[in-house]
Parts: sequence; structure tokens; C-alpha cells
Amino acid sequence: CMTCNGYLVYKVGDVYKCRKHKVEVYTFNEEKPSDMLATGECGKVKGDITWSLDRNGVLTIDGKGEMLDDMQSVWDGYAELIREVKISEGITSIGDYAFEGFTELVSADIPESVTVIGANAFAGCSSLKSVNIPAGVTELYIETFIECDALENIEVSAENESYDSIDGVLFTEGAKSLILYPRGKTAEKYTIPDSVEKIEISAFTKAKFSSVVIPDSVKEINDFAFEKSALTSVDISKGITKISSGVFRDCEKLESVHLPNSILKIDAIAFSGCRNLTSIKFP
Repeated sequence: CMTCNGYLVYKVGDVYKCRKHKVEVYTFNEEKPSDMLATGECGKVKGDITWSLDRNGVLTIDGKGEMLDDMQSVWDGYAELIREVKISEGITSIGDYAFEGFTELVSADIPESVTVIGANAFAGCSSLKSVNIPAGVTELYIETFIECDALENIEVSAENESYDSIDGVLFTEGAKSLILYPRGKTAEKYTIPDSVEKIEISAFTKAKFSSVVIPDSVKEINDFAFEKSALTSVDISKGITKISSGVFRDCEKLESVHLPNSILKIDAIAFSGCRNLTSIKFP
């Protein structure tokens, strides 16, 4: 009795199918097709989009239209095999959780036709070092690249009207909001551009720098912005009125914080887990 990651595989004609994943599965002894491990569909409209995984770990997505959300549940059994994702021109959206947990993924080709990259689409892709956002993307999420610990660089097409990239850091257009500082960056210091007015949720989570320069243009720092970062000290910019929930949570190396007179509220868990914090000063 054949199995696919522990689940029963049955034969229909010349094709083997997995009862859990509902996709075609080919054994190493199958002659047709010799390079394929599995195939299936992943479009919101039946028949519009197909996918195939070959023996080299390349997941190819072909067709046109929108991908289904939560395809990760289908690909879960193959996640550790997939090293490259190739998405063909004509695909317009990458579904929520599409490639979540593909820990061996090192390359993802996103075509110009894509306009939406779903929530958690690349979450937990811990080997992914670089990603290119094409001109047509108008919607992505704070969680799109969460837990991508090796990610060093996010490049955005110069023609994109919704997002920007400066030194590999992801911003909204005009660099008004800082969305994500890639966790794989190794610089010891980072200076936030003067154009930035808002730091998004978890933007600097697990950042490796020990020092950050926050300009006075920043008026809002959202929840968990610097959580688990390697900061040793920080000066909060003038005009900030609130230290939000978990902003510096579990910053175990943080020793001192300088706050402006504008601060009106500090959330109860803003500094939770900062075991070496000995000084919080106002002017």
C-alpha cells in the first residue's frame, strides 16, 4: 500500500492520488511524467491555475487569475522539498498563507501581473534571502514576510506606485510608513529616513542592530515594533505620545531608554521581558 507523507495513495488509471491532499502524486518508479512529484490546481476558478512540483524542488504555478487562499494545507507534505517557486505571468494574486512554512525556499519569482500578495504568503520561509516586488503590486500585508529570519533585502520596482524600498527596507510609497526591516540584515546601526511618519506593527521584530536613530518626523510607533530586537539603548523622537503594547517586549539587551516630554501613556507590557533595562529617562 503506497503512502504520501503517511496518507493513503490510490491509483486512478495511470495516476496516483493522495486521499488527504487531493492531488496527483507520482512515485519514483513512475515513467510519466518522470520529473514530477505532484500536481494539482490552486485557482479560485476551477481550471484556471495549475501547479506542479518537480524532483529538483521547483514549484511551478501556471495559468491566469487569482490563487486560492490557504494552499499551504495542500503543500504541507512537500514544504521541506520546495526550494524555488516560479509563478507565471497571468497570475494576479498570491493567496493568504500560500507558501507559509517553506523552510527551504531560497527563490521566488513574482511576475508583473501580480497585484496582491496575501497575508502570511511567505511567513516562515526561513531560508529566503531576497524578494522582488513588481510594479503592479498594490496590496500586501504586514504579515506577508513575517518570520523570514534570513531575509536581507526587499526590492520594489521603481514603477510601483504603492510601495517603496530603501536599502532593502520596505515602505509605503514616499516612505511615509516603514512596513518591514528584514530580519536577515546584520548592520549594527540603522537610521530611519526623515520621511517616515509611522512605524508599523512588528516592523523591527528581531532586528539585529544595537542602535537605531528615530527622526522627529515619526509620530506613531505601533505595537511590537522593536520586539526581540538587539537594541541596547534608544532615544524616542519628539512628538511621540504613546509607547504602545509590546513595542520593546523581550529586548533582552536593552539597558536605557530616553523618552520625550510628549509621552502621555506607556502601555503595561511595553517593556515586558527587558531584563537588563535599568534606566528610563525624560528630558
